[in-house]
Amino acid sequence: MISVRALAVAAFCLAATMLSARGAETLAYPTSDVFQNTKANDALYVECEPPAGTALICRFTSMVVTKKDPAGLQAFPKSECDSLEAFASAWRDGVPPAGLDAEAFRDRFAHRDPQQQADINALIEAFAAVCKRGDTASEDQLLDVMRRKEGRTCALSVNTYELHFNWDAASGRWDAESQEPSEPCSPMRVAAFERPAGSPGNASWSYRIADIAGKPGDNASCTQPDAPSILYWPEPDEMYVACDYLRITD
Repeated sequence: MISVRALAVAAFCLAATMLSARGAETLAYPTSDVFQNTKANDALYVECEPPAGTALICRFTSMVVTKKDPAGLQAFPKSECDSLEAFASAWRDGVPPAGLDAEAFRDRFAHRDPQQQADINALIEAFAAVCKRGDTASEDQLLDVMRRKEGRTCALSVNTYELHFNWDAASGRWDAESQEPSEPCSPMRVAAFERPAGSPGNASWSYRIADIAGKPGDNASCTQPDAPSILYWPEPDEMYVACDYLRITD
């Protein structure tokens, strides 16, 4: 027969175990996901480790697609005419330039799209006309060829970084800050993973970045910048870029 004392001890141990388990529960956090800027062709791939208490480490891969205004493009200077023959030999005729891996060049050249080769041929012809005639009409034609191609070109920049977040129980957010401001109202960047107020526990996280003056909580007297915050949401959509060319940049 089980004594009342034994039952009490068992109940106490069970309660202690439940409290210990509850205390060890992992806070809700954003797992691996793709977040897209709501105003620009800018996406983040985010991968977060499980929190260690109220601390969270996330790794980011930023992918930004931009398109330049070709109106500001400048034509090749006439001093480049000396290199025209070598340029045409390589990019029109497929002769590997000195100093490049010949096999890799031929392989890449052989797999050019017909439109890409047509654009290169048009550029070479317009460039040759400038070098031969050097008049305003030929210079305008070269600039037109260059601008039409640039207008169909986008730039892709990829950047990776890591951020450390802390759980704010009052707001239900994961907050991160850039380095401590050097002066009371020096600019700094803050970031947060957040969910809509009153949302269920399985609601998606959004990600917000803002540039502010002074450290949060100590910047009441600072004049804040007018720049709006940048909001990313976890519903990646297609990016409309209308590009024939994608230029990889740093």
